Amino acid sequence: MDHPAPLTDLLIRKGTAMQNAVEAALGDDRLTLLRAGLLHALSEQPRPLSELATLLCCGRSNVTKQMDVLETEGWVRREPDASDRRVTRAALTPEGRAVLDQTRARLRAWEADLHARLGTERADALRQTLSEL
Repeated sequence: MDHPAPLTDLLIRKGTAMQNAVEAALGDDRLTLLRAGLLHALSEQPRPLSELATLLCCGRSNVTKQMDVLETEGWVRREPDASDRRVTRAALTPEGRAVLDQTRARLRAWEADLHARLGTERADALRQTLSEL
């Protein structure tokens, strides 16, 4: 059986570990990394679901499923696009904004802890490397 290249294997394992760590830091079993990303993407303005899929690098059907969950929680609402009735936009509700604010505070604390463990030089190098991928 062929094994992934060492870097690929490391990226897979560490990517999963980092996702698990961030999701644990979110502090809410109803939130996943993707759901938190959706709330963040809606923080500035309502967006079409197709735009959310592009922003978060995932399929539209996945965004639709996650939007169903977020809507059930009362954190987002769907609304028709004023200029194109075929388009559905997602928008944060006040409850969703409150969850997003809590999520951002938790993630800032998690990132500060990571930065402290790595040190400034390594944290900056990690940020640079991830930006280049």
